Amino acid sequence: ITDKEESKTDGSVSPDPCLWERDSDPMARKVEALKKQLHVEMKVKQGAENMIQMYSTSKERKLLATAQQMLQDSKTKIEIIRMHIVKMSQSAGGMEDAVDPAVSFHPHYILSPKWPVR
Repeated sequence: ITDKEESKTDGSVSPDPCLWERDSDPMARKVEALKKQLHVEMKVKQGAENMIQMYSTSKERKLLATAQQMLQDSKTKIEIIRMHIVKMSQSAGGMEDAVDPAVSFHPHYILSPKWPVR
């Protein structure tokens, strides 16, 4: 038995991060999926901010406007995803580490948008 095989059979944590925190609870899986989606959207937001910084010093006004719209859309999606996480956590009996409580939420956002996953 190799060290890698032995670590799998001795009850320790799998080296594969995809297998960490696997939960059979569908609500917990949904929260994890939302967290992954939130992480992706945070990267989109960061990219849009970088594009705005890059295009703000050039004559590419159309690209700047596109990047600004992308940033606004991303911020909206981030807030909606965070609201989904809070809602799911509350309905699951409160998972304390689901969302930063310092985040502000706007109640007028729709809670179930049909946006494509990036």
